[in-house]
Amino acid sequence: MKFQVKGPLSEKETEAAFAEHGIEYEDRKTRYGKRAGDIDTLAGTVFESAPARYYIAYAPDLDGKPVAVQGIAPYENVYLLSGLMSYGEESGLPREQTKGAGRYISEKVMDLHGNRPIVGYAKERGLNTFTQQGFKEMKYEDGKVVGQEDIPDEILQLFERMPGPPRTAIRKLFYKPAVKWFYYVRKE
Repeated sequence: MKFQVKGPLSEKETEAAFAEHGIEYEDRKTRYGKRAGDIDTLAGTVFESAPARYYIAYAPDLDGKPVAVQGIAPYENVYLLSGLMSYGEESGLPREQTKGAGRYISEKVMDLHGNRPIVGYAKERGLNTFTQQGFKEMKYEDGKVVGQEDIPDEILQLFERMPGPPRTAIRKLFYKPAVKWFYYVRKE
């Protein structure tokens, strides 16, 4: 299924886009807050406060319903994942119209932001979506993240404070191919 994409949008604009279709969008403050059973929280961290922009997948077109959203925020020399959420069930659309929307919007957003490493926390149920896109789980030795010198210290410290489930620290570095230049050489 091909989806239409709208963005970048602020979190308020994203919330309004879902509300227009009667879908309750869960903002970062709610998603990152302490919940029953959570042993970690992203509340009060840069993941909650960084200036995230959101991209929405619509089915079947931009006049249709929003079915998935991916947020991303610049922070120093990286991008922070700011929430991948699928709203296929909440949209009331048939599964064949919403299946794959989360992965679709995530891939689109990652393709737009390939000039810096992209880091984040993935919930266990969403980890597969990111690993299929080439994200790698961060490695730890003695409680310290290893091999991630290009990630800001504040982010590394957060990852070290909350290693492992229910969220997994992930990263991806994209290498976009250089623009191909075509030269016309004229023989003299």
